[in-house]
Amino acid sequence: MATMLDPTPAVDWIDRDRHVSEGLDQLGIQVVSASLYGQLLPGITNVTDRARYFSFYPWILHSFAQQAKPTDGRLEWLTWFRSLEYAYAAVCAAWEDENGEATAVVGVDAARKALRKSGAREPIDLLKSAQLNAEGKVPAGAYFKNPEGGFGQYYKVSLTTLGLMQEDRQYRYPDRRLTRYAGERLASAADSQFRELLNAAGKRVSVADLSRLGEKVGPAAITPDSDEETLLRALFMGDDDNVCQGQPRDTRLARRASLRLILRFLSDCAEPVPAYVDTFRWACSAAALPGHRSWQLDRDMETTRRQWAAYHDNDLMNVALETFLWLGMRRLENRPALPRSLAQAVVNLIREGASSPLKGIATARRVGDWIESSARPSPESIDTTDPNATRTWSENLLSAVDDQKDAEAAGWAARILGRLGGPRRNDEVPISAFGAVGDVYEVHRDALRARVERQRAESFSRFMEQLVLEWVIYRHLRVATRKLANQGVSTFKFRPEEGRLIDIADRTPEPGLTSPRLRQAFRILADLHFVELGDAGATLTEHGRALVART
Repeated sequence: MATMLDPTPAVDWIDRDRHVSEGLDQLGIQVVSASLYGQLLPGITNVTDRARYFSFYPWILHSFAQQAKPTDGRLEWLTWFRSLEYAYAAVCAAWEDENGEATAVVGVDAARKALRKSGAREPIDLLKSAQLNAEGKVPAGAYFKNPEGGFGQYYKVSLTTLGLMQEDRQYRYPDRRLTRYAGERLASAADSQFRELLNAAGKRVSVADLSRLGEKVGPAAITPDSDEETLLRALFMGDDDNVCQGQPRDTRLARRASLRLILRFLSDCAEPVPAYVDTFRWACSAAALPGHRSWQLDRDMETTRRQWAAYHDNDLMNVALETFLWLGMRRLENRPALPRSLAQAVVNLIREGASSPLKGIATARRVGDWIESSARPSPESIDTTDPNATRTWSENLLSAVDDQKDAEAAGWAARILGRLGGPRRNDEVPISAFGAVGDVYEVHRDALRARVERQRAESFSRFMEQLVLEWVIYRHLRVATRKLANQGVSTFKFRPEEGRLIDIADRTPEPGLTSPRLRQAFRILADLHFVELGDAGATLTEHGRALVART
Protein backbone atom coordinates (compact mmCIF):
# COMPACT_ATOMS: atom_id res chain seq x y z
CA MET A 1 0.00 0.00 0.00
CA ALA A 2 0.96 3.63 -0.38
CA THR A 3 3.34 5.19 2.07
CA MET A 4 2.46 8.83 2.71
CA LEU A 5 4.98 11.53 3.57
CA ASP A 6 2.28 13.72 5.10
CA PRO A 7 -0.69 12.18 6.95
CA THR A 8 -2.84 15.10 5.75
CA PRO A 9 -1.65 15.76 2.19
CA ALA A 10 -3.16 18.31 -0.16
CA VAL A 11 -5.74 17.22 -2.71
CA ASP A 12 -4.11 14.57 -4.90
CA TRP A 13 -3.72 15.93 -8.44
CA ILE A 14 -3.64 12.37 -9.82
CA ASP A 15 -6.96 11.38 -8.26
CA ARG A 16 -8.75 14.44 -9.54
CA ASP A 17 -11.73 12.45 -10.82
CA ARG A 18 -11.35 9.31 -8.70
CA HIS A 19 -11.30 7.20 -11.86
CA VAL A 20 -8.45 4.79 -11.28
CA SER A 21 -7.49 1.81 -13.45
CA GLU A 22 -4.80 -0.81 -12.96
CA GLY A 23 -3.80 -0.49 -16.63
CA LEU A 24 -2.18 -3.18 -18.74
CA ASP A 25 0.79 -1.48 -20.38
CA GLN A 26 2.63 0.35 -17.62
CA LEU A 27 5.56 1.40 -19.83
CA GLY A 28 3.78 1.93 -23.15
CA ILE A 29 5.90 -0.73 -24.87
CA GLN A 30 3.27 -3.41 -25.43
CA VAL A 31 1.58 -1.01 -27.83
CA VAL A 32 4.58 -1.48 -30.13
CA SER A 33 3.99 -5.24 -30.19
CA ALA A 34 0.30 -4.62 -30.84
CA SER A 35 1.17 -2.35 -33.77
CA LEU A 36 3.51 -4.98 -35.25
CA TYR A 37 0.84 -7.64 -34.74
CA GLY A 38 -1.75 -5.56 -36.59
CA GLN A 39 0.53 -5.34 -39.60
CA LEU A 40 1.31 -9.06 -39.60
CA LEU A 41 -2.19 -10.42 -39.07
CA PRO A 42 -4.70 -7.72 -40.13
CA GLY A 43 -8.34 -8.51 -39.46
CA ILE A 44 -7.67 -11.00 -36.65
CA THR A 45 -7.41 -9.28 -33.29
CA ASN A 46 -7.21 -10.28 -29.65
CA VAL A 47 -11.02 -10.29 -29.44
CA THR A 48 -12.10 -11.75 -32.81
CA ASP A 49 -12.26 -15.24 -31.40
CA ARG A 50 -14.24 -17.25 -33.92
CA ALA A 51 -14.52 -17.48 -37.70
CA ARG A 52 -18.28 -17.92 -37.62
CA TYR A 53 -18.89 -14.36 -36.49
CA PHE A 54 -17.56 -13.29 -39.88
CA SER A 55 -20.65 -14.90 -41.43
CA PHE A 56 -23.08 -14.37 -38.53
CA TYR A 57 -22.83 -10.58 -38.44
CA PRO A 58 -23.23 -10.19 -42.24
CA TRP A 59 -26.29 -12.43 -41.94
CA ILE A 60 -27.79 -10.10 -39.30
CA LEU A 61 -27.31 -7.10 -41.60
CA HIS A 62 -28.74 -9.10 -44.51
CA SER A 63 -31.81 -10.26 -42.57
CA PHE A 64 -32.47 -6.73 -41.28
CA ALA A 65 -32.38 -5.32 -44.79
CA GLN A 66 -34.84 -7.99 -45.95
CA GLN A 67 -37.41 -7.49 -43.21
CA ALA A 68 -37.66 -3.70 -43.52
CA LYS A 69 -36.73 -0.81 -45.72
CA PRO A 70 -33.34 0.68 -44.89
CA THR A 71 -33.82 3.07 -42.02
CA ASP A 72 -31.85 5.47 -39.93
CA GLY A 73 -33.98 4.53 -36.94
CA ARG A 74 -31.68 3.69 -34.06
CA LEU A 75 -34.23 1.76 -32.02
CA GLU A 76 -35.32 -0.49 -34.90
CA TRP A 77 -31.78 -1.51 -35.76
CA LEU A 78 -30.53 -2.04 -32.21
CA THR A 79 -33.62 -4.00 -31.18
CA TRP A 80 -33.22 -6.27 -34.19
CA PHE A 81 -29.49 -6.70 -33.74
CA ARG A 82 -29.36 -7.20 -29.97
CA SER A 83 -32.19 -9.75 -29.94
CA LEU A 84 -30.34 -11.91 -32.48
CA GLU A 85 -26.90 -11.57 -30.92
CA TYR A 86 -28.21 -12.49 -27.48
CA ALA A 87 -30.24 -15.37 -28.90
CA TYR A 88 -27.02 -16.66 -30.46
CA ALA A 89 -25.25 -16.43 -27.10
CA ALA A 90 -28.09 -18.31 -25.40
CA VAL A 91 -28.25 -21.20 -27.86
CA CYS A 92 -24.46 -21.59 -27.76
CA ALA A 93 -24.40 -21.45 -23.95
CA ALA A 94 -27.14 -24.11 -23.70
CA TRP A 95 -25.30 -26.44 -26.04
CA GLU A 96 -22.00 -25.76 -24.30
CA ASP A 97 -23.41 -26.53 -20.86
CA GLU A 98 -24.77 -29.82 -22.15
CA ASN A 99 -21.58 -30.85 -23.95
CA GLY A 100 -18.88 -29.22 -21.84
CA GLU A 101 -17.25 -27.23 -24.63
CA ALA A 102 -16.01 -23.63 -24.71
CA THR A 103 -17.45 -21.45 -27.47
CA ALA A 104 -15.90 -17.98 -26.86
CA VAL A 105 -19.24 -16.35 -27.71
CA VAL A 106 -20.19 -12.70 -27.17
CA GLY A 107 -22.58 -12.41 -24.22
CA VAL A 108 -22.19 -16.04 -23.15
CA ASP A 109 -21.63 -15.16 -19.47
CA ALA A 110 -25.00 -13.40 -19.24
CA ALA A 111 -26.63 -16.29 -21.09
CA ARG A 112 -25.15 -18.84 -18.69
CA LYS A 113 -26.42 -16.83 -15.75
CA ALA A 114 -29.93 -16.84 -17.22
CA LEU A 115 -29.73 -20.60 -17.79
CA ARG A 116 -28.69 -21.24 -14.19
CA LYS A 117 -31.43 -18.97 -12.86
CA SER A 118 -34.20 -20.57 -14.90
CA GLY A 119 -33.20 -24.19 -14.40
CA ALA A 120 -33.33 -26.93 -17.00
CA ARG A 121 -37.14 -27.10 -17.15
CA GLU A 122 -38.02 -23.43 -17.37
CA PRO A 123 -38.00 -21.61 -20.75
CA ILE A 124 -35.40 -18.88 -21.12
CA ASP A 125 -36.52 -15.32 -21.78
CA LEU A 126 -34.42 -14.16 -24.75
CA LEU A 127 -35.82 -10.63 -24.67
CA LYS A 128 -35.11 -9.33 -21.18
CA SER A 129 -31.30 -9.21 -21.34
CA ALA A 130 -31.25 -7.90 -24.92
CA GLN A 131 -33.82 -5.11 -24.93
CA LEU A 132 -33.20 -1.40 -24.45
CA ASN A 133 -35.00 0.66 -21.85
CA ALA A 134 -37.77 3.21 -22.49
CA GLU A 135 -35.19 5.86 -23.37
CA GLY A 136 -33.54 3.60 -25.94
CA LYS A 137 -30.45 3.11 -23.76
CA VAL A 138 -28.74 -0.06 -22.58
CA PRO A 139 -30.08 -0.82 -19.09
CA ALA A 140 -28.12 -2.20 -16.16
CA GLY A 141 -27.92 -5.98 -16.28
CA ALA A 142 -28.03 -6.22 -20.08
CA TYR A 143 -25.90 -8.84 -21.80
CA PHE A 144 -23.57 -6.19 -23.29
CA LYS A 145 -23.00 -2.51 -22.50
CA ASN A 146 -22.13 -1.47 -26.06
CA PRO A 147 -25.45 -0.79 -27.88
CA GLU A 148 -24.16 -2.73 -30.90
CA GLY A 149 -22.86 -5.56 -28.74
CA GLY A 150 -19.83 -7.53 -29.76
CA PHE A 151 -20.32 -6.42 -33.34
CA GLY A 152 -19.60 -2.80 -32.49
CA GLN A 153 -17.08 -3.58 -29.76
CA TYR A 154 -14.99 -6.30 -31.40
CA TYR A 155 -15.79 -7.23 -34.99
CA LYS A 156 -16.87 -4.14 -36.91
CA VAL A 157 -13.39 -3.03 -37.91
CA SER A 158 -12.24 -6.56 -38.74
CA LEU A 159 -15.28 -7.23 -40.93
CA THR A 160 -14.48 -4.05 -42.83
CA THR A 161 -10.79 -4.96 -43.09
CA LEU A 162 -11.71 -8.29 -44.70
CA GLY A 163 -13.96 -6.52 -47.22
CA LEU A 164 -17.28 -7.88 -45.95
CA MET A 165 -18.73 -4.45 -45.24
CA GLN A 166 -18.35 -0.84 -46.26
CA GLU A 167 -19.31 2.34 -44.47
CA ASP A 168 -22.76 3.54 -45.54
CA ARG A 169 -22.89 7.28 -44.92
CA GLN A 170 -26.47 7.51 -46.12
CA TYR A 171 -27.74 5.77 -43.01
CA ARG A 172 -26.80 6.16 -39.38
CA TYR A 173 -28.32 2.84 -38.30
CA PRO A 174 -26.88 0.55 -39.42
CA ASP A 175 -23.94 2.52 -40.74
CA ARG A 176 -22.52 -0.41 -42.70
CA ARG A 177 -23.67 -2.18 -45.84
CA LEU A 178 -22.56 -5.53 -47.16
CA THR A 179 -20.34 -5.80 -50.20
CA ARG A 180 -21.81 -7.82 -53.05
CA TYR A 181 -18.65 -9.78 -53.78
CA ALA A 182 -18.11 -10.96 -50.18
CA GLY A 183 -20.60 -9.83 -47.52
CA GLU A 184 -23.83 -10.63 -49.36
CA ARG A 185 -22.46 -13.91 -50.66
CA LEU A 186 -21.41 -15.04 -47.19
CA ALA A 187 -24.71 -13.94 -45.60
CA SER A 188 -26.67 -15.89 -48.22
CA ALA A 189 -24.44 -18.94 -47.78
CA ALA A 190 -25.09 -18.95 -44.01
CA ASP A 191 -28.80 -18.10 -44.20
CA SER A 192 -30.05 -21.67 -43.97
CA GLN A 193 -27.94 -22.21 -40.84
CA PHE A 194 -29.06 -19.14 -38.93
CA ARG A 195 -32.67 -18.75 -40.07
CA GLU A 196 -34.12 -20.57 -37.05
CA LEU A 197 -32.69 -17.86 -34.81
CA LEU A 198 -35.32 -15.50 -36.19
CA ASN A 199 -37.99 -17.66 -34.59
CA ALA A 200 -36.19 -17.82 -31.26
CA ALA A 201 -35.03 -14.20 -30.83
CA GLY A 202 -37.03 -12.17 -28.35
CA LYS A 203 -39.13 -15.13 -27.18
CA ARG A 204 -39.22 -17.67 -24.35
CA VAL A 205 -37.50 -20.86 -25.49
CA SER A 206 -36.91 -24.17 -23.76
CA VAL A 207 -33.38 -25.20 -22.84
CA ALA A 208 -33.70 -28.31 -25.01
CA ASP A 209 -34.60 -26.24 -28.07
CA LEU A 210 -31.79 -23.81 -27.33
CA SER A 211 -29.26 -26.63 -27.10
CA ARG A 212 -30.49 -28.23 -30.32
CA LEU A 213 -30.12 -24.96 -32.16
CA GLY A 214 -26.75 -24.28 -30.55
CA GLU A 215 -25.38 -27.51 -31.95
CA LYS A 216 -26.41 -26.36 -35.42
CA VAL A 217 -25.20 -22.76 -35.37
CA GLY A 218 -22.35 -22.73 -32.82
CA PRO A 219 -18.84 -21.53 -33.72
CA ALA A 220 -17.57 -25.08 -34.19
CA ALA A 221 -20.49 -26.08 -36.43
CA ILE A 222 -19.31 -24.69 -39.78
CA THR A 223 -20.14 -27.47 -42.23
CA PRO A 224 -17.01 -28.85 -43.91
CA ASP A 225 -16.80 -28.02 -47.64
CA SER A 226 -19.96 -25.88 -47.44
CA ASP A 227 -20.28 -22.60 -49.32
CA GLU A 228 -19.91 -20.81 -45.99
CA GLU A 229 -16.63 -22.52 -45.20
CA THR A 230 -15.31 -22.07 -48.74
CA LEU A 231 -15.97 -18.34 -48.64
CA LEU A 232 -14.51 -17.92 -45.15
CA ARG A 233 -11.39 -19.79 -46.16
CA ALA A 234 -11.02 -17.58 -49.22
CA LEU A 235 -11.39 -14.44 -47.09
CA PHE A 236 -8.88 -15.39 -44.42
CA MET A 237 -6.35 -17.11 -46.67
CA GLY A 238 -6.67 -14.48 -49.43
CA ASP A 239 -6.86 -17.10 -52.18
CA ASP A 240 -9.76 -15.72 -54.23
CA ASP A 241 -9.23 -12.44 -56.09
CA ASN A 242 -12.95 -11.83 -56.48
CA VAL A 243 -13.99 -12.51 -52.88
CA CYS A 244 -10.96 -10.58 -51.57
CA GLN A 245 -11.24 -7.57 -53.86
CA GLY A 246 -12.25 -5.35 -50.93
CA GLN A 247 -9.05 -6.12 -49.02
CA PRO A 248 -6.01 -3.91 -49.56
CA ARG A 249 -3.34 -6.00 -51.22
CA ASP A 250 -0.74 -5.57 -48.46
CA THR A 251 -3.11 -6.62 -45.66
CA ARG A 252 -4.35 -9.59 -47.65
CA LEU A 253 -0.84 -10.84 -48.36
CA ALA A 254 0.38 -10.25 -44.80
CA ARG A 255 -2.45 -12.23 -43.21
CA ARG A 256 -2.11 -15.05 -45.71
CA ALA A 257 1.63 -15.27 -45.09
CA SER A 258 1.17 -15.42 -41.30
CA LEU A 259 -1.58 -18.05 -41.40
CA ARG A 260 0.41 -20.20 -43.79
CA LEU A 261 3.46 -19.89 -41.55
CA ILE A 262 1.40 -21.23 -38.63
CA LEU A 263 0.30 -24.20 -40.75
CA ARG A 264 3.86 -24.81 -41.89
CA PHE A 265 5.04 -24.69 -38.27
CA LEU A 266 2.56 -27.41 -37.27
CA SER A 267 3.52 -29.45 -40.31
CA ASP A 268 7.25 -29.23 -39.53
CA CYS A 269 6.69 -30.15 -35.88
CA ALA A 270 4.92 -33.35 -37.03
CA GLU A 271 3.77 -34.27 -33.49
CA PRO A 272 0.97 -32.47 -31.62
CA VAL A 273 2.28 -29.17 -30.23
CA PRO A 274 1.30 -28.38 -26.63
CA ALA A 275 1.34 -24.71 -25.61
CA TYR A 276 1.20 -24.06 -29.36
CA VAL A 277 0.93 -20.26 -29.17
CA ASP A 278 4.01 -19.82 -27.01
CA THR A 279 5.95 -22.49 -28.90
CA PHE A 280 5.21 -20.85 -32.23
CA ARG A 281 6.37 -17.47 -30.95
CA TRP A 282 9.61 -18.91 -29.62
CA ALA A 283 10.15 -20.89 -32.82
CA CYS A 284 9.93 -17.66 -34.80
CA SER A 285 12.31 -15.87 -32.44
CA ALA A 286 14.99 -18.57 -32.45
CA ALA A 287 14.42 -20.09 -35.92
CA ALA A 288 14.19 -23.41 -34.11
CA LEU A 289 11.67 -26.22 -33.57
CA PRO A 290 11.14 -28.44 -30.51
CA GLY A 291 13.77 -31.13 -30.23
CA HIS A 292 16.80 -28.86 -30.77
CA ARG A 293 16.10 -28.63 -34.49
CA SER A 294 16.71 -25.58 -36.64
CA TRP A 295 13.73 -24.35 -38.66
CA GLN A 296 14.52 -24.23 -42.35
CA LEU A 297 12.14 -22.22 -44.55
CA ASP A 298 12.03 -20.89 -48.08
CA ARG A 299 12.69 -17.20 -48.66
CA ASP A 300 9.09 -15.93 -48.46
CA MET A 301 8.21 -17.83 -45.30
CA GLU A 302 11.57 -16.96 -43.78
CA THR A 303 10.73 -13.27 -44.19
CA THR A 304 7.45 -13.76 -42.32
CA ARG A 305 9.21 -15.77 -39.62
CA ARG A 306 11.68 -12.94 -39.07
CA GLN A 307 8.85 -10.44 -38.76
CA TRP A 308 7.18 -12.50 -36.05
CA ALA A 309 10.59 -12.77 -34.36
CA ALA A 310 10.73 -8.97 -34.14
CA TYR A 311 7.24 -8.97 -32.61
CA HIS A 312 8.16 -11.56 -30.00
CA ASP A 313 11.56 -10.10 -29.12
CA ASN A 314 10.04 -6.66 -28.60
CA ASP A 315 7.50 -8.26 -26.27
CA LEU A 316 10.28 -10.03 -24.39
CA MET A 317 12.14 -6.75 -23.93
CA ASN A 318 9.01 -5.32 -22.36
CA VAL A 319 8.89 -8.22 -19.87
CA ALA A 320 12.45 -7.47 -18.76
CA LEU A 321 11.76 -3.76 -18.32
CA GLU A 322 8.49 -4.45 -16.48
CA THR A 323 10.53 -6.67 -14.15
CA PHE A 324 12.62 -3.63 -13.24
CA LEU A 325 9.38 -1.70 -12.61
CA TRP A 326 8.17 -4.51 -10.35
CA LEU A 327 11.45 -4.53 -8.45
CA GLY A 328 11.43 -0.77 -8.01
CA MET A 329 7.87 -0.77 -6.70
CA ARG A 330 8.75 -3.45 -4.18
CA ARG A 331 11.46 -1.12 -2.88
CA LEU A 332 8.89 1.71 -2.61
CA GLU A 333 6.54 -0.38 -0.50
CA ASN A 334 8.69 0.33 2.56
CA ARG A 335 9.60 3.99 2.06
CA PRO A 336 9.71 6.76 -0.54
CA ALA A 337 12.84 7.15 -2.63
CA LEU A 338 14.50 9.61 -4.96
CA PRO A 339 14.20 8.43 -8.61
CA ARG A 340 17.95 7.95 -9.04
CA SER A 341 18.26 6.16 -5.70
CA LEU A 342 15.52 3.79 -6.81
CA ALA A 343 17.33 3.10 -10.09
CA GLN A 344 20.54 2.43 -8.17
CA ALA A 345 18.70 -0.02 -5.93
CA VAL A 346 17.56 -1.99 -8.97
CA VAL A 347 21.11 -2.07 -10.37
CA ASN A 348 22.39 -3.32 -6.99
CA LEU A 349 19.86 -6.16 -7.24
CA ILE A 350 21.22 -7.04 -10.69
CA ARG A 351 24.73 -7.35 -9.25
CA GLU A 352 23.46 -9.26 -6.23
CA GLY A 353 21.57 -11.73 -8.41
CA ALA A 354 24.55 -12.46 -10.63
CA SER A 355 25.16 -15.94 -9.23
CA SER A 356 26.76 -18.77 -11.19
CA PRO A 357 24.21 -18.89 -14.02
CA LEU A 358 24.64 -15.13 -14.38
CA LYS A 359 28.33 -14.71 -13.63
CA GLY A 360 28.89 -12.82 -16.89
CA ILE A 361 26.92 -9.94 -15.40
CA ALA A 362 28.70 -10.18 -12.06
CA THR A 363 32.04 -9.44 -13.74
CA ALA A 364 30.75 -7.04 -16.41
CA ARG A 365 32.48 -3.68 -16.14
CA ARG A 366 31.53 -2.27 -19.55
CA VAL A 367 28.38 -2.48 -21.59
CA GLY A 368 30.28 -4.52 -24.17
CA ASP A 369 31.17 -7.13 -21.54
CA TRP A 370 27.50 -7.51 -20.63
CA ILE A 371 26.45 -7.91 -24.26
CA GLU A 372 29.14 -10.49 -25.01
CA SER A 373 28.27 -12.56 -21.93
CA SER A 374 24.61 -12.61 -22.96
CA ALA A 375 25.05 -13.42 -26.67
CA ARG A 376 22.69 -15.85 -28.38
CA PRO A 377 24.09 -19.31 -29.08
CA SER A 378 24.20 -20.38 -32.69
CA PRO A 379 22.16 -22.35 -33.45
CA GLU A 380 19.67 -21.52 -30.71
CA SER A 381 17.26 -23.94 -29.05
CA ILE A 382 13.73 -23.38 -27.76
CA ASP A 383 13.78 -26.43 -25.50
CA THR A 384 13.75 -25.59 -21.82
CA THR A 385 16.21 -28.43 -21.17
CA ASP A 386 18.83 -26.12 -22.71
CA PRO A 387 20.04 -23.83 -19.89
CA ASN A 388 21.30 -21.23 -22.38
CA ALA A 389 18.09 -20.97 -24.44
CA THR A 390 16.36 -17.59 -24.29
CA ARG A 391 13.12 -19.40 -23.55
CA THR A 392 14.74 -21.01 -20.49
CA TRP A 393 15.96 -17.61 -19.31
CA SER A 394 12.46 -16.21 -19.72
CA GLU A 395 10.93 -19.01 -17.66
CA ASN A 396 13.61 -18.55 -15.01
CA LEU A 397 12.76 -14.87 -14.86
CA LEU A 398 9.02 -15.42 -14.44
CA SER A 399 9.63 -18.16 -11.86
CA ALA A 400 11.82 -15.81 -9.85
CA VAL A 401 9.05 -13.19 -9.96
CA ASP A 402 6.45 -15.75 -8.83
CA ASP A 403 8.72 -16.79 -5.95
CA GLN A 404 9.51 -13.13 -5.13
CA LYS A 405 13.24 -13.74 -5.49
CA ASP A 406 14.09 -10.18 -6.37
CA ALA A 407 17.81 -10.54 -7.02
CA GLU A 408 17.36 -13.55 -9.30
CA ALA A 409 14.61 -11.77 -11.22
CA ALA A 410 16.86 -8.73 -11.66
CA GLY A 411 19.73 -10.86 -12.94
CA TRP A 412 17.64 -12.77 -15.46
CA ALA A 413 15.96 -9.59 -16.72
CA ALA A 414 19.36 -7.99 -17.28
CA ARG A 415 20.63 -11.11 -19.04
CA ILE A 416 17.64 -11.13 -21.42
CA LEU A 417 18.10 -7.43 -22.20
CA GLY A 418 21.77 -8.10 -22.94
CA ARG A 419 20.81 -10.81 -25.42
CA LEU A 420 18.22 -8.64 -27.15
CA GLY A 421 20.56 -5.64 -27.21
CA GLY A 422 23.32 -7.46 -29.04
CA PRO A 423 24.27 -6.78 -32.67
CA ARG A 424 21.54 -7.50 -35.21
CA ARG A 425 21.86 -10.93 -36.75
CA ASN A 426 21.61 -11.44 -40.49
CA ASP A 427 18.28 -13.22 -40.04
CA GLU A 428 16.62 -10.42 -38.06
CA VAL A 429 14.15 -7.88 -39.40
CA PRO A 430 14.62 -4.38 -37.94
CA ILE A 431 11.63 -2.69 -36.35
CA SER A 432 12.00 0.11 -38.89
CA ALA A 433 10.92 -2.37 -41.57
CA PHE A 434 7.41 -2.11 -40.11
CA GLY A 435 6.90 1.40 -41.43
CA ALA A 436 6.26 4.10 -38.87
CA VAL A 437 6.64 1.89 -35.79
CA GLY A 438 10.29 2.79 -35.28
CA ASP A 439 9.61 6.49 -35.76
CA VAL A 440 6.42 6.83 -33.72
CA TYR A 441 7.55 4.88 -30.66
CA GLU A 442 10.75 5.77 -28.84
CA VAL A 443 11.24 2.52 -26.93
CA HIS A 444 11.46 -0.78 -28.79
CA ARG A 445 13.91 -3.60 -29.43
CA ASP A 446 15.96 -1.73 -32.04
CA ALA A 447 16.10 1.40 -29.87
CA LEU A 448 17.72 -0.74 -27.16
CA ARG A 449 20.21 -2.06 -29.69
CA ALA A 450 21.09 1.46 -30.87
CA ARG A 451 21.53 2.64 -27.30
CA VAL A 452 23.88 -0.24 -26.56
CA GLU A 453 25.94 0.43 -29.67
CA ARG A 454 26.40 4.11 -28.75
CA GLN A 455 27.47 3.31 -25.20
CA ARG A 456 29.31 0.03 -25.61
CA ALA A 457 32.50 1.31 -23.91
CA GLU A 458 30.70 2.91 -20.96
CA SER A 459 30.24 1.55 -17.44
CA PHE A 460 27.67 -1.23 -17.28
CA SER A 461 26.32 -0.08 -13.90
CA ARG A 462 25.94 3.52 -15.08
CA PHE A 463 24.29 2.37 -18.31
CA MET A 464 21.74 0.21 -16.45
CA GLU A 465 21.05 2.93 -13.90
CA GLN A 466 20.24 5.42 -16.64
CA LEU A 467 18.18 2.85 -18.54
CA VAL A 468 16.05 2.07 -15.49
CA LEU A 469 15.68 5.76 -14.73
CA GLU A 470 14.62 6.78 -18.26
CA TRP A 471 12.87 3.70 -19.69
CA VAL A 472 11.19 2.48 -16.51
CA ILE A 473 10.72 5.12 -13.79
CA TYR A 474 10.32 8.30 -15.82
CA ARG A 475 8.63 6.45 -18.65
CA HIS A 476 5.91 5.07 -16.40
CA LEU A 477 5.20 8.58 -15.16
CA ARG A 478 5.01 9.92 -18.73
CA VAL A 479 2.78 7.11 -19.98
CA ALA A 480 0.43 7.42 -17.00
CA THR A 481 0.29 11.21 -17.35
CA ARG A 482 -0.61 10.86 -21.03
CA LYS A 483 -3.42 8.42 -20.18
CA LEU A 484 -4.71 10.76 -17.49
CA ALA A 485 -4.72 13.72 -19.90
CA ASN A 486 -6.26 11.85 -22.84
CA GLN A 487 -8.63 9.44 -21.09
CA GLY A 488 -9.20 10.90 -17.63
CA VAL A 489 -7.99 7.61 -16.12
CA SER A 490 -5.24 7.28 -13.54
CA THR A 491 -2.89 4.31 -14.05
CA PHE A 492 -0.10 5.65 -11.83
CA LYS A 493 1.65 3.06 -9.67
CA PHE A 494 3.73 5.68 -7.89
CA ARG A 495 3.73 9.46 -7.83
CA PRO A 496 6.26 12.23 -7.22
CA GLU A 497 5.98 14.09 -3.93
CA GLU A 498 8.57 16.76 -3.06
CA GLY A 499 11.13 15.14 -5.35
CA ARG A 500 10.62 11.63 -4.05
CA LEU A 501 8.48 8.78 -5.39
CA ILE A 502 5.63 7.32 -3.34
CA ASP A 503 3.94 3.99 -3.93
CA ILE A 504 0.19 4.48 -4.49
CA ALA A 505 -0.70 1.11 -6.05
CA ASP A 506 -3.14 -1.28 -4.43
CA ARG A 507 -1.32 -4.09 -6.24
CA THR A 508 2.17 -4.26 -7.71
CA PRO A 509 1.75 -5.42 -11.35
CA GLU A 510 3.85 -8.42 -12.30
CA PRO A 511 5.63 -8.61 -15.66
CA GLY A 512 4.35 -10.83 -18.45
CA LEU A 513 4.03 -11.21 -22.22
CA THR A 514 1.22 -9.35 -23.96
CA SER A 515 -2.06 -11.17 -24.38
CA PRO A 516 -1.45 -14.21 -26.61
CA ARG A 517 -3.22 -12.74 -29.62
CA LEU A 518 -2.13 -15.61 -31.83
CA ARG A 519 -4.56 -17.87 -29.99
CA GLN A 520 -7.33 -16.37 -32.11
CA ALA A 521 -5.48 -17.23 -35.33
CA PHE A 522 -5.09 -20.86 -34.27
CA ARG A 523 -8.74 -21.05 -33.26
CA ILE A 524 -9.97 -19.57 -36.54
CA LEU A 525 -7.83 -22.06 -38.45
CA ALA A 526 -9.47 -24.80 -36.36
CA ASP A 527 -12.96 -23.44 -37.09
CA LEU A 528 -12.13 -23.74 -40.79
CA HIS A 529 -10.92 -27.34 -40.33
CA PHE A 530 -7.26 -26.69 -41.13
CA VAL A 531 -6.15 -27.37 -37.53
CA GLU A 532 -7.34 -29.58 -34.70
CA LEU A 533 -6.96 -28.28 -31.15
CA GLY A 534 -7.06 -31.12 -28.64
CA ASP A 535 -5.82 -32.06 -25.19
CA ALA A 536 -2.45 -33.06 -26.65
CA GLY A 537 -2.04 -29.74 -28.46
CA ALA A 538 -2.43 -28.48 -32.02
CA THR A 539 -2.11 -30.67 -35.11
CA LEU A 540 -2.86 -30.30 -38.80
CA THR A 541 -5.96 -31.87 -40.29
CA GLU A 542 -6.08 -33.45 -43.73
CA HIS A 543 -7.22 -30.08 -45.14
CA GLY A 544 -4.31 -28.35 -43.39
CA ARG A 545 -1.77 -30.81 -44.75
CA ALA A 546 -3.18 -30.40 -48.24
CA LEU A 547 -2.85 -26.61 -48.03
CA VAL A 548 0.73 -26.85 -46.80
CA ALA A 549 1.55 -29.22 -49.64
CA ARG A 550 0.12 -26.77 -52.18
CA THR A 551 2.07 -23.91 -50.61
